[in-house]
Amino acid sequence: MADTKISADPTAGAFDGTEIIPVVQAGANKKSALSALKTWVLTGLTLAWSSITGTPTTLSGYGITDAASSSALSTHTGASTSVHGIADTSKLQTYGRTTFSNADATISAGTHYLAQIGTMSAARTVTLPAASAVPVGFELIIGDESGSVTSTNTIIITRAGSDTVNGGTSTALNTAYGRTTLISDGTSKWTLATSATTLPAIITGDKGVMFDDIFNVTTTGNGGPFGMFTSNGGSGSTPSATNPPDASAPGIIQLPSGSGSTGRCGYFCSPVTLRFGSLAQSVTWRFQLPTLLDGTESGAIYVGFLDSATVAPADGAYIYWDNTQANFRYRTRSNSVETDADSGLAPVAATWYAATVSINAAGTLASFSVEANNSRATALTNANAGTISTNIPTASGRDTGLGINMIKSAGTTSRILYVDYVRYAWG
Repeated sequence: MADTKISADPTAGAFDGTEIIPVVQAGANKKSALSALKTWVLTGLTLAWSSITGTPTTLSGYGITDAASSSALSTHTGASTSVHGIADTSKLQTYGRTTFSNADATISAGTHYLAQIGTMSAARTVTLPAASAVPVGFELIIGDESGSVTSTNTIIITRAGSDTVNGGTSTALNTAYGRTTLISDGTSKWTLATSATTLPAIITGDKGVMFDDIFNVTTTGNGGPFGMFTSNGGSGSTPSATNPPDASAPGIIQLPSGSGSTGRCGYFCSPVTLRFGSLAQSVTWRFQLPTLLDGTESGAIYVGFLDSATVAPADGAYIYWDNTQANFRYRTRSNSVETDADSGLAPVAATWYAATVSINAAGTLASFSVEANNSRATALTNANAGTISTNIPTASGRDTGLGINMIKSAGTTSRILYVDYVRYAWG
């Protein structure tokens, strides 16, 4: 084949690989087909990347337009644009551990685990991020790593804005090394995936718990492990053991107000057997109002530590509601002087509620929670938690007891208060 000259004329057409071009090999002039020379260059030539100049410095320079940059992933920037298919990088679930120490804290969106590491000296409040600031299904864990959380020095977990926490405004950790997991709906709700607290189940010296599932009714102080008794006044207000309104409440007592305008009915241990200020104490009552009190059938209910079976407490710490109140109220009372706080939870007819009142050993802090509990299999979560530090009765003569009571103030149609159980813990 005759040699072919390489033309610089661009109109000469493209090379087809059969062209013969001059090459120098081992100091001698030779000739080679272009296709052979191309193969030799590609297979035999090695270049260091550092020797290549003019390389791109950005992802887009390589023609990659849909990748997430490291800064976008680590700092959650670019929240308004899609990055590698992620519409909002501020809502990425990240993993890590954030701590706080014996102080209030506000949780940043994206925090996965918040740990309390200091020695708790008082109740502390942590505020959740807005549920809308994280994606649907985002999990947030809050735990006590110090082992110093108690029923007094609690971690109160409260909502941001108008969000809800298990249908209420807050929940709480009140046991050493306790932990809870909350899941966001991505809009306005946090739901507890694990229980925030558990109470002791046995008696050990000066600590323990007693439980009464209330299968019998007595007016003589012989009911259950507490020596409970009923007290009532007015026509038709006689209490009775009754069939439960649903399968979730084996063994209940029915407390009717009767047809009198000032009828009452309650269930108590001796109202002057407990004194605050030397031993931590806690009581939980599970109860239901099948029909709410209203402007015609008016009255109030008292649930917790009460000093009277016949009138409103002069000394106690309890959850209170009457027909003029939108929500359940938290209340402490010492010598008829009271402190009151809103629970944030409105009562609903025919709904079971678990109400807990706890007093610290020093008698300087009362902790409260009330939550819907329509299944006893559902662990209590200390939802709608609140605290009061004033007007807690501790002085001599300011004794109290366990009690639940309904007192009418108007109307002649009976209202009923169902009581399922009472649980008392101390130490």
